[in-house]
Amino acid sequence: MKIPKTLRSRVIFYFCGYLAILLAIFSSALSGMLKISEDLAFNRQLSEIAGRIVQHIEEHGEIPVELPMHVTVYPNLSSVPPRLKPFVENSQPGVFEIAAEDFDYHAALVSIPSTGQMFYIFYDVSSIEATEGFQSLLTLALAGIGLGVLLIGWILSRSVSNRILNPVTELADAVKSLSLDVDTVKLRSFSTPDEVGMLADTINQLLKRISEFTRREREFTSHASHELRTPVTVIKGAVELLRNRAGEEDSLTLGPLDRIDRALTDIEMLIDTFLMLARQGQNPDKNETCNLHAIVKNVVDSYNYLLKTKPVEVVIRTEDSGSVQAPSSLVTITVGNLVRNAFQYTMRGKVEILALKDRVSVIDSGPGIDASRQNAGLGLSIVERLCENMNWQFIITGTPEKGTQADLIFS
Repeated sequence: MKIPKTLRSRVIFYFCGYLAILLAIFSSALSGMLKISEDLAFNRQLSEIAGRIVQHIEEHGEIPVELPMHVTVYPNLSSVPPRLKPFVENSQPGVFEIAAEDFDYHAALVSIPSTGQMFYIFYDVSSIEATEGFQSLLTLALAGIGLGVLLIGWILSRSVSNRILNPVTELADAVKSLSLDVDTVKLRSFSTPDEVGMLADTINQLLKRISEFTRREREFTSHASHELRTPVTVIKGAVELLRNRAGEEDSLTLGPLDRIDRALTDIEMLIDTFLMLARQGQNPDKNETCNLHAIVKNVVDSYNYLLKTKPVEVVIRTEDSGSVQAPSSLVTITVGNLVRNAFQYTMRGKVEILALKDRVSVIDSGPGIDASRQNAGLGLSIVERLCENMNWQFIITGTPEKGTQADLIFS
């Protein structure tokens, strides 16, 4: 049985369920007690009858001519009917019940003190005890009473649940109606001095702390944006000045300047990415498109220096690549982290970069998934955060000492 999900439904469900169990136990106990009481009454009645018969035998030396209805007396075991004899032939004096499928007797075995003779007295209660039809009617009556009580319990449980859970429902509605688009939100006041009021006060305190944290974060990102961009601009100006002073044939100077220039571009993209991830509620422009072939080529050129002293072959397959609807800076950073990890941790072998219409796969023969994850540090964390923000899929698989495959799926 499926349990209801709302608190009100659960209260009603469990209340009525427990009430039904209690009613079933009570009805069974009542039926059992009626049966036991009936047997005890028959035994007591037979015991009194047996006492009077013994008294009559002692006084007159014979069994009374007129016996109570349904009562029979036998002076010895041999005179007992065959169907009753097995139940009493090895029994001690006393009163007990004899129950079989086709008859129901209560028997009393009594001994005459003066002679020691055993008399067998039987009380046929088959026709006077509660019949199966009466038991069925009793069961139906108890079932009807139980259903009536259960209906009353259902009505009471609804009333009680409404009285108890109305404040909780009001609190849930108040929380549900909170606007997530504003910085400062607060629940309306709950004046009830109970758990609901305490919970509302706690939620208000939590909302206040979240609002203060959001405000401080935005202030930090605003200041960080200015403070980080200023030195980058200074370095770019210095690089441009050095480039103008160096001749076109001065490869020893122009090579390092090109690497500095690419590093500055990466830093600018990282700053934009970090600020975008830090700003709550700010999403990138997903209508911008970028070319995967150009991005993969630029990324490989940027990180080729990591393979200068390594016997690593780089295979680039971008023939089936296309355009991706996403900011080029985010795609460049994401793909760049994957390529940089592959170049950095592959000591020998091959790195294959495959660009398709909706994905980029980077496959290397490096140390494998465990080591690459352990040493990748911030790179993979940035990739995971960007994929979460852009609703991309990021799958990384591999085997230790057998390489790693990272799949970036844009769809």
